[in-house]
Amino acid sequence: MYDKGFIDGCFDGFHYGHANALFLSKQNCNNLIAATHSDNEIFFHKKSNPLFNYKTRKLFLQNCKFVDKCINETPYNTTNEIIKQLNCDIFFHGSDDIDKPILKKINDAGNLHVYNRTSGISTSDILLRIYNYKNGRRIYTNQDVTYLRHIFINMNNYLNKNIKYDKIVVLKCSWDLINETHIELLNEIRTKYIGYYIFIDLLSDNSGFIFNKYETAIVLISLKQVDKVILYDDINENNFKEIITINTSYKCNSDNQFDDKISKMSIVDYIHKIDINKYINKFDKLLLDIDVFDYNIYKKILKSQFDTILSIIQTKNILKNDHIVFDIDEVCLCNLMYFNLNINIKTFGNKIYNYENGFIPINNECIELFNYLHENNIGYSFITGRQDYIRNITINNLNMVGLSKYHKLFTRPDNCSVGLFKENSRKILSEEYNIIYCIGDQLTDISGDNIGCPILIFNPYYTTK
Repeated sequence: MYDKGFIDGCFDGFHYGHANALFLSKQNCNNLIAATHSDNEIFFHKKSNPLFNYKTRKLFLQNCKFVDKCINETPYNTTNEIIKQLNCDIFFHGSDDIDKPILKKINDAGNLHVYNRTSGISTSDILLRIYNYKNGRRIYTNQDVTYLRHIFINMNNYLNKNIKYDKIVVLKCSWDLINETHIELLNEIRTKYIGYYIFIDLLSDNSGFIFNKYETAIVLISLKQVDKVILYDDINENNFKEIITINTSYKCNSDNQFDDKISKMSIVDYIHKIDINKYINKFDKLLLDIDVFDYNIYKKILKSQFDTILSIIQTKNILKNDHIVFDIDEVCLCNLMYFNLNINIKTFGNKIYNYENGFIPINNECIELFNYLHENNIGYSFITGRQDYIRNITINNLNMVGLSKYHKLFTRPDNCSVGLFKENSRKILSEEYNIIYCIGDQLTDISGDNIGCPILIFNPYYTTK
């Protein structure tokens, strides 16, 4: 545990990825200092203006539970000198772009702590959602409920101090992209109802325009003004001395409802004031990928590859101690809809993809290969980038689709990068087996030591963020 840590970023369109980054950083230090960059600094480096101005972006940092101190604008690229000037022990940064020379210098000086980047969200992704909304297209939020719940519950457990809730104010709302107006309202309620805890009820909110209720809940629970977000259970009135309910859906001047400040700046107002054309180049390719997706072509590509892999293995003289390593997602299990959520596969629905427990179907194209391995007692194991918190779900999933005869399953700890984790896992596996093939769809599956003969599964539609 470090004494004082520093994190910076654009923090544009404050979303659950930002909240989680601050949460992961705070878990590793007693005092977290945060900063964002000026509008001009962001424009200079990204060649486009941020969605939200500096004042608004800083406001969210100032109102985040996990930030102990928010300082004024900082340069886009942090250096060892800046870390020293701030008297910080460590600089927190996401696992993306850690190979940049300036970050390498910080790492070489022992001043870098890398956290796992939150999947399924980015400012560009928000822009895509806004673009779809403005053009009458379907909006794709993060449907990986298991992952979102994991983040939400972790935050709740970390913040839970066995508080005895006595008097509460319950806000019933369907807030979407959280902005300064919501902060203003929460501050007003906190001022008016001194001694009350603020609960936010999102039970009736299945999804908003831009974010679903889980994505919104993570942002809300990270705010200093919010004591609890209700997602899974109703409020038992017998547990409290006093409950005041505020419905933010209406303008009202009565004692328990607020007036026009509630809807002064809604998500629709934000959407309509954005000139989305300035940002189209950021997600042009992604839109193209969605438009050109053809499920039949996708299946043909997979089948041709697995047929080739099977023929290669059939000609190999495989010994008793020989072993094959597989990735899971998009190699054995068809995970397109689970992670690459911007593609709508009409062939699959919730009856096959169950987001609540993480179950997803097998790629039929790999079944013949695994049947051959089982019939000939050829050993295999899985090394997956899936994290430990869904290990049991993954085990159940593999059992249900007939892939239960593996020797070992390696799932990734929260604090380890994918590449390092997979290389270390292969090293452990190689102490017991002779790895002859590594089969996966990412470079981390087939690069480094102990890979035997590497086989890369090509998938033109699968992307990771």
